[in-house]
Amino acid sequence: MTVPSEIIKTAPYACDGVTVDFSFSWGVWETSEVKVILRLASDGTETVLAETTHYSVTLATATPSAGYITTVATYSALYEIVIKADFPNTQEVDYGEGDKFPAASHEEALDRGVRIVQQVNEKLSRAILFPETTTLEDIELPEISATVANFFLGVNSAGSAIAWGEPVDLGNLTAHDTGHRETIHQNMLADLVADTNTSSPGLALVASAAEVAAGNEATKTVSPSGLAAVFQYDTIQVPAGSLRPAVANAGTQGIQEYAADPNSATTTRDYVELGGSLCGDESVAYDFTMILPDNWDQATLKAKAIWMATYDAALTSGASVAIGFQTKAYNSGSPITVNWSTPPVYVLDAVSNVATDIEEETVASANISSSVAGSINRMDIRVTRKNTVTGAEVDPIWLTQLLFQYKKTNQVTGW
Repeated sequence: MTVPSEIIKTAPYACDGVTVDFSFSWGVWETSEVKVILRLASDGTETVLAETTHYSVTLATATPSAGYITTVATYSALYEIVIKADFPNTQEVDYGEGDKFPAASHEEALDRGVRIVQQVNEKLSRAILFPETTTLEDIELPEISATVANFFLGVNSAGSAIAWGEPVDLGNLTAHDTGHRETIHQNMLADLVADTNTSSPGLALVASAAEVAAGNEATKTVSPSGLAAVFQYDTIQVPAGSLRPAVANAGTQGIQEYAADPNSATTTRDYVELGGSLCGDESVAYDFTMILPDNWDQATLKAKAIWMATYDAALTSGASVAIGFQTKAYNSGSPITVNWSTPPVYVLDAVSNVATDIEEETVASANISSSVAGSINRMDIRVTRKNTVTGAEVDPIWLTQLLFQYKKTNQVTGW
């Protein structure tokens, strides 16, 4: 055969969680002459996959031939697959004196030699090179050691070699400067010292998101991105008294006084009851309507449920409680654009406090976002309970309040 193409590497194949077959177009003699790399698309992290363990290779009967790999697992859209030639740097053809000329094996040896050269060229194509007309030769990189941690590569003062350069912080500019710019640097430092003086604000340092959150940096300014990074979420509280029993499977709603002497109690707690495992899944449900602000991001709505044991029975430590959320969204024309989301989004919690008079059980947040096209701020939400989970709590619980968190992303005008 001949080697008419220089291609020995595929472009990255985008994974989709379904596809397992990926082809390559150059000829190989053995399945071991293929290298498969799994690449994390977000940052380029590479993992070399192993034949048989992670993939198999299919070739035509007559080799060399192109072919395809079949991965053992499917990979999500977070990943990419790259296939490369991986020919060994060896030459195994041996001619005996007086033997007939072995044309086929001779041509294979020539083809393998070309493929090895192509592999070297592929590596060189990823290297940093000087221009072709350069007169520089034998340029070496300096050694790496702990003493040059966080240093950068640069050209030495003589312009003759690559050397490590030491980072210089702003406070040391004058010490490191040996030219006529010293006065300028001194003025810069003076301005920084005076940056809290309102009459001479000088150079402004930007506070990090952590410093903005701490609120203890009086001498730094806040950027829009730093402000948004800290104050980008809002929370809406919905007490149990705001929930309404669903029409089809209405539950119990009540108010519980809690004090040593109920007759003199002045504090009450709203609650709605969610039945235990003897009641089956979604035996009761409660609905409410929530109007979200104009600047909410529909993809970021999360819910958190606050619940407790009833006053009638203690709960079983370690038992499972699954609380579910369903949503309806409205579009600008007012009709409901979707039915209740099916199945509900469930969040699983475990009983850690069995007492009947202390409210401490909190369900982890669940993403119940709605991205219905054209939907507006109004959303109906239903809360229910699933009782067929493993180790489900037998007794009912009281749901006392709900918290909804959303991200603010859209700039809106005032009313």
